Amino acid sequence: MDELETRFEGLEKQISEMTTHQDNLNRTFKQLIEVQQVLMFAEVVRNRKSLLLDDDDDSMLLAEENRFIKFGSLNGVIARDRFAAFEKILFRATRGNLYMKYDEIKTPVRDPQTGVLTQKNVFVIFFQGERLENKIRKICDSFSAHIYPCPETPQERGSLMEQVNNKLTELKMIIDRGWDQRSSLLRDVARQLPVWTEKVTREKSIYHTMNFFNYDLGRRCLIAEGWCPIKCIDKVQKALRDGRERSGALIPSVLNIVPTTDTPPTHFETNNWTRGFQSIVNSYGTARYREVNPAVFTIVTFPFEFGVMFGDVGHGLILLLVASLLIYMERYWEGKKINEMIEMVYSGRYTIFLMALFSVYIGGLYNELFALPMNFGSNWAYSNLPPYNTFHPVDDNWTYPFGVDPVWKGATNELTFYNSLKMKTSVTIGVIQMSLGLVLHLFNGIYFKQYYDIFFEFIPRMLFLLCTFGYLVAMIFVKWNTDYRHDVYASHNAPVLLNELIYMFLPGNPNVDYPLYPTQKLVQPFLVIIALVSIPTMMLPKPIILLADDKAQKLGYPSVWGLIFGYGYKQVVEVHGDSDDDLLEDDEAHSSKNIQAPSGGHGHGHGGEFDFGEAMVHQGLETIEFVLGCVSHTASYLRLWALSLAHS
Repeated sequence: MDELETRFEGLEKQISEMTTHQDNLNRTFKQLIEVQQVLMFAEVVRNRKSLLLDDDDDSMLLAEENRFIKFGSLNGVIARDRFAAFEKILFRATRGNLYMKYDEIKTPVRDPQTGVLTQKNVFVIFFQGERLENKIRKICDSFSAHIYPCPETPQERGSLMEQVNNKLTELKMIIDRGWDQRSSLLRDVARQLPVWTEKVTREKSIYHTMNFFNYDLGRRCLIAEGWCPIKCIDKVQKALRDGRERSGALIPSVLNIVPTTDTPPTHFETNNWTRGFQSIVNSYGTARYREVNPAVFTIVTFPFEFGVMFGDVGHGLILLLVASLLIYMERYWEGKKINEMIEMVYSGRYTIFLMALFSVYIGGLYNELFALPMNFGSNWAYSNLPPYNTFHPVDDNWTYPFGVDPVWKGATNELTFYNSLKMKTSVTIGVIQMSLGLVLHLFNGIYFKQYYDIFFEFIPRMLFLLCTFGYLVAMIFVKWNTDYRHDVYASHNAPVLLNELIYMFLPGNPNVDYPLYPTQKLVQPFLVIIALVSIPTMMLPKPIILLADDKAQKLGYPSVWGLIFGYGYKQVVEVHGDSDDDLLEDDEAHSSKNIQAPSGGHGHGHGGEFDFGEAMVHQGLETIEFVLGCVSHTASYLRLWALSLAHS
């Protein structure tokens, strides 16, 4: 690294000097170009018969005793867009006591100071007196006009012109040669830059990693502590051996498994197909160590719900083609820098591929191809008997083979039918997915032996959800399976399920004249009671029992769950302490030994004094969040219905 640093400093100094020298030469070259234009214009002006005669007036400008008065002159170049104002200011400042000639330079020239290609004018100003000269020079400076000396005699001007031409030729050769040298040097740097970048990056990574090490003064070595998956221990040891052999180190690196009571960080192995879904889940939160990974289920639920919102065979095939193209381009784009917007879509190519597949599948269920129906043999036909312009079923025992019958497209009640179908489907999907989340909570409680979470969180939550919105889903399926054409009740008496859910919580249950099923009047009050009882069950028992456990543990008595399962608190602590000794020894052994104290997994008695008030507030907030979340989440799932209707 020191050798590279010395080399970089030398290259930087060399390139900086070459650039500065090149800029000075370019500035001189541009100034000589302007001097050349000034000399050429001065030669034209001074070759006239009389410098003091106007073009349209043969009288002398000024004469005294038949002798001409000698005038001073200034020659220069100014930007063409500033010349009009420059001329007016000169005339007003000198009160007309000057004589100026100018001409346009045919080709644009580069400004010596800015280097910008600019249209310019060359001028010569004749004046009398030193005071007037100073005033004109100040005006020229304010307009960024460049003043150049010009000899009075033709011989001197010719000599200077020859010197300028020779100097321009010489400078052009030097500039070209310097450009070639600098380009050659920069090409060499460009060829070696990837190698240098790799070396510097590796060196920086090494030092960055070593900054996490602790230095042992006694043994004079670096010690690092970290987490590693159990199955990667052999790979790490092999990497350490390979590194020692390649570096030629005499002292080998030692890997020791250190017992710890800290909770390991969460690590999920992903591949190209699962990485996108894992990122989506991680954006909301990361599961704790050894908890169920919800991203596994998201691989199916996320693209499926996308298909519900944007189900169309034609649009899905277009999206599938785009995703397939991105997957094909992986062999060319992987690891390379691409456009930022394309990179964002490219990183989710596998997610988009699955979303497209489900869009095609759900589009088939909706029977939509670019919002048009696909008819594979409808069971409905136009009626040839009165009333005309109506449909009748061809076969009462036959249904459309897959998805929605195309006869609904264009029907007078098309919107009513699709509204009902998609809204009820969205609610059903939402309740099923929320129930799945509660089941994952049950799995975590069983694995970690958090019995309080099972009995006072999972069970009352599941009962509340099923007795409210789960009951709504059950009514949806009951209504779907009821044929109101042949029922004793007329079709217009079919109950509105949303009203049924609302009436369920009202006193007296007013909508019982036309029940959905025979025992509805008895079942609904029972479900309401269970739902209401579940709310305090979620809120109160767990903090109270945790408080009792904390007091019992301080006195050395068994906890509540210790009495139930036949072991005391001290035995539980011993098992919990032994679990960390074999943290990286065996995966199955760790699964069985890493048992939290049977307090519900909140670690009271281990991480500090138990705070009953804090536990009550925490449990109360979780209860309120769950109850309100059931309502808000169910309403949010109606977006599936809304976007599906908007898309079709």
